[in-house]
Amino acid sequence: MNIPSFLKPGSMVGITAPSAPVDPQESAFQKSLAVLRSCGWQLCLSEDVYGQGLRSASAADRAEQLNEQFRNPQCDAVFCASGGDFLFEILPLVDWAALQKNPKILLGASDPTSLLFACSTRYDLLTFYGFNAGSFHAGRANRSVRHALDLLQGRTVVQKSYSRIDARPPFSEDPWRSRPSRWHASQERFHISGLCIGGCVDVLKDMIGTPYEDMKGFLRRHADAGTIWYLDSFSLSAEGLYRTLLQMRYAGWFDRCRGVILGRPAFASSETGMRYDEALRLAFADQPEVKLLWNADVGHTLPHFLMINGACLDLDWQQGQASLEFRLK
Repeated sequence: MNIPSFLKPGSMVGITAPSAPVDPQESAFQKSLAVLRSCGWQLCLSEDVYGQGLRSASAADRAEQLNEQFRNPQCDAVFCASGGDFLFEILPLVDWAALQKNPKILLGASDPTSLLFACSTRYDLLTFYGFNAGSFHAGRANRSVRHALDLLQGRTVVQKSYSRIDARPPFSEDPWRSRPSRWHASQERFHISGLCIGGCVDVLKDMIGTPYEDMKGFLRRHADAGTIWYLDSFSLSAEGLYRTLLQMRYAGWFDRCRGVILGRPAFASSETGMRYDEALRLAFADQPEVKLLWNADVGHTLPHFLMINGACLDLDWQQGQASLEFRLK
């Protein structure tokens, strides 16, 4: 895998909006930028960050502003400003050769899944999922933010499952309301290692069979490593998740899979009464060797982990607690 240079004081972080824009008056986004600056990083925001509408700009403009940051040798990382719905439109316009020539940290969450997944599966580049540029507003006092910032600087971090989570609906501006939560697993205890890969499953399902994924090639190139998948479910129903898992299996994406981590769904629903854990367990019912975890701190709900596509992940599960450690050197 191609490991980009990690961030340090003085590094320049490019922020662009390949999907949706950000309201310049949004206080959380400005607080997040302040946290990034507090790390000693210089920020370079592209024009589309403060665009208007569901798209920050036209597909051509969004792609060009992303490409400019890929090409800029002074830019050490590219952070997506936010999620959205339409990043898929720019994939044919991305200058993939520029990113190969100038590998750098690429960070995003939700809709940017397609960009990250393409970079990791086609070009063996480590990419970072779970946070956008506007996701750091809670500050370093928040454990998940602190761990994410440390990982972006190449520090060794053990991310452990949380016992309490945010009880508010995603994107709520109400005060934090916590409730107990715990992960669940298919076995009482286990330890597995493999290359981490995944993203927002609502986006991944649309990548299958396109020229912008090479999961089969990724598996061939890293045949001895095995994979540990993480899946962030935004608004798929339990039945939709089940069908998507089967589709991913039929496409060969789960070949050499050692484990699957399913995050808490942001907006849960079911047409038939199926549960999300039932969908996961049913999809792998004939593969007991694949370790399954669900209700995990991965995805749109808070708190959540930073996941690193292409990095070797050591996952330990025992006594009802998960520990995740990425090997970055």
